[in-house]
Amino acid sequence: MRVLITPSLVYAAAAGEVNKANDLYRLGKFDDSLKLYQKALEHDEQSPVVKYDLGTALYKKGDYAKALGYLEEAAQDKN
Repeated sequence: MRVLITPSLVYAAAAGEVNKANDLYRLGKFDDSLKLYQKALEHDEQSPVVKYDLGTALYKKGDYAKALGYLEEAAQDKN
């Protein structure tokens, strides 16, 4: 049996990680949310939403240089 990974499955995986990460972010658990945002970015490397969320979590952690990089990438998205 072969399992095909379609774009919608990849998006669903990323969305699930982002939803969990957003919950942790709202609770102030930035380290935990960062891990999930990074995992979501592995599923959907082009997502401006994930890049934005990752950038804001990095900002909250005080990693301003990395945060700026992700936020700039999110802002430059043409979609």
